[in-house]
Amino acid sequence: PRNYHELCNMFNDIFRKAPRYGDLGPPLYMVMARIMNTKAGFSAFTRESLNAHFKALLDTWGLFLSSPASRDVLVADKFDDKHYGWFSEPAKAAMMKHYPGRTFEQVFICDEHAPYHDFISYDDFFNRRFRDRDTDRPVVGGVKDTTLIGAACESVSYNVSDDLQSLHTLFIKGEAYSLKHLLNNDPFTEQFEHG
Repeated sequence: PRNYHELCNMFNDIFRKAPRYGDLGPPLYMVMARIMNTKAGFSAFTRESLNAHFKALLDTWGLFLSSPASRDVLVADKFDDKHYGWFSEPAKAAMMKHYPGRTFEQVFICDEHAPYHDFISYDDFFNRRFRDRDTDRPVVGGVKDTTLIGAACESVSYNVSDDLQSLHTLFIKGEAYSLKHLLNNDPFTEQFEHG
């Protein structure tokens, strides 16, 4: 964005749609990356007042993504040269890369014959459930091992860091973070230090 008005118009567009398959990354991140990847951006996004406004925006978008209106991307269609529905062949191939020899419908609880595979919203699809969790999403050490932090969604590990301090800079996909900021100053942050 070249100015504040363009940024607001971009936000307005993003928060009225569910993400489509083919975007380089989450739409909000793609707009904000250049701003956030600077010292000034990092400083701005550690301000509670700014984050409170973004939380309100994201909460509102979350309401939309949890509504049936967000399902228009849960189709097999090709929208344009770069964007597809989440049940298109390119999207399914990408989602099933780690489940060779099986289909989306074999791995995840859904009904391929129902509209939108029977997902009630984009959020329902994004947080889809495994048919056999112990096979497809085993938890090393078991779910009662509270010393582990696992990915909250279907994903792969990106990076492992050792002996972290609460304010040490750690980079996640080129972005600077700290435990304290990631965990929003939660009192439990110190439990993860030196991990």
